[in-house]
Amino acid sequence: MNSVNHFYFDGYDIDNELLNDVEHIKAFINEINEVTESGKGKVTLMPYFDGKIKRDGGISCCIIADNFHFTCHTFSFKNTVFIDCFGFDNCKEKLLPIILKYYQTDNYDLCTDNIGPGKFGKHIILSCSPMSYEEGLETIKILLADIVMTPIRDVITNYKDESHFDLLQPIAESHISFHRNGEEMIVDIFSCKDFDENKVYELFGDSIKDKFAVNRGVYYK
Repeated sequence: MNSVNHFYFDGYDIDNELLNDVEHIKAFINEINEVTESGKGKVTLMPYFDGKIKRDGGISCCIIADNFHFTCHTFSFKNTVFIDCFGFDNCKEKLLPIILKYYQTDNYDLCTDNIGPGKFGKHIILSCSPMSYEEGLETIKILLADIVMTPIRDVITNYKDESHFDLLQPIAESHISFHRNGEEMIVDIFSCKDFDENKVYELFGDSIKDKFAVNRGVYYK
């Protein structure tokens, strides 16, 4: 399994005024929405300043559409932003200039060769046997408890039918998303804190067809 239609961006040394500016981030996510042409995709903005870890304040924003998501998570106390895009071709060429325009840093990582230990957790992508919409919702609840994540709102859904749906659970640590497109099912777990990945593999068990992992924050100092 590879990440050919998955784009990762870890940005460091960013002015925290940009990371805390709701209007600035709203303009950013709207421009991303236009470029990705996600059409009727749901755009959600979530300020997060009252979590369990007080010095993890920031803003999360996301787009969810058919077999697609884009998420951006700012961590203002750490001067960092973490961005993930799934299901969009030519991500780097189209999205990187926009990201750098809004976040203004020369210190960033596209996570293409992150074999060392990450300082912001792991990003796991699974190709699994398909499950129903209700099974997906229930599995997200179980997963949140198993790997101890902090939901910051209800699951955002994009439902066409039982064989085509998208689920995105915003968490304080980043996001969990499920995408079913016919007989293909992708599970995407992105956390900016460490978690027990074996709990993930145990939960999905024999339904896992393939898996891919990215360490985030390898170059953060």
